[in-house]
Amino acid sequence: MESDKLFDPRDCESGNYRVGAYGGIDTPTLHLHAPKAGLHPPRRRRLHFLPMVWNTLLPWALFLLTYSAAESRLNYSDPLVCNVVLGTGLLMVLATFLAFISTRAMKGGIFVSVEREPSWILFLAVSLLAAWLTGYVAGSFSFASMQDYYEMDRLHNYTNIDPTVSRGVQLMDAGVIAFVPGTKLEISKSIGFQNGEVFCVAPITFGDVPSVTLDFWAVGKDCCSAGGGDFRCAGFGNPRAHGGRRVLDSRQETFYRLAVQKAVAGFGVTATHPLFFTWEVESSASLNKLLLSATTDFRAWMVIYLIFQIFLVLMAVAVFSRIP
Repeated sequence: MESDKLFDPRDCESGNYRVGAYGGIDTPTLHLHAPKAGLHPPRRRRLHFLPMVWNTLLPWALFLLTYSAAESRLNYSDPLVCNVVLGTGLLMVLATFLAFISTRAMKGGIFVSVEREPSWILFLAVSLLAAWLTGYVAGSFSFASMQDYYEMDRLHNYTNIDPTVSRGVQLMDAGVIAFVPGTKLEISKSIGFQNGEVFCVAPITFGDVPSVTLDFWAVGKDCCSAGGGDFRCAGFGNPRAHGGRRVLDSRQETFYRLAVQKAVAGFGVTATHPLFFTWEVESSASLNKLLLSATTDFRAWMVIYLIFQIFLVLMAVAVFSRIP
């Protein structure tokens, strides 16, 4: 004989409840089931807008600061102050990493498993380090190309210089010289000194009367033979060329002086204080091109790195939003 129960614990476990009175008519069984897992996808984590802004702008600003310091005139005129600026940026990176470590330690320890959550502080620290390194490397490359400009800019520009009248000792502070129109190279007295490369020199003269003292020399590398008389370096065949930029590289100057000594011994001329120049049409214009090129590169880097940092932040948002 089947007995009716008002309550059976097994029904509670299965989710079935039978409602009825003793001796009465059974009522329909009520099936109360919890919703099955997986019916509703987990809610995405809501991310605040402000951390995204800071994680975009702060690394970008550090990149611009580091690039500007590494490439700037300050790096040429006062490297110590420039290194202080660069070091300050690196300390900012270190402080951000320490802030992340401190936050983790407050949650139970750096190496202890903590609740999974997005860490904008760690993302910021890594982004700042990448920005500093990229800015330093890119700025250093730009500085290498701008070094000639900084060196020339600290020296003086001279115009209408007659190489047969002026002497090198009078123009030791010259950076750029524009000689008088009609100035030319005396190719017949050019010569080269070979030391792996051939360091070529040709005297800069004016007029048809041979000058005994030759203190101004056009120079180039691997554009003549060591025997001389065949100078083919930059600007040699351009009738409009009558000036040049001073060569200040000490290593190159050493070999150019040896070439001049060879010319002095071979042609019976005098060179008391020889100065060396690249032979050009408009030396000031070529320097301005260096400045324009550096400015264009900086603007390009400024835009490229901002786009790159925005991309990194969007990638971080995509990853962080999937963390339950």
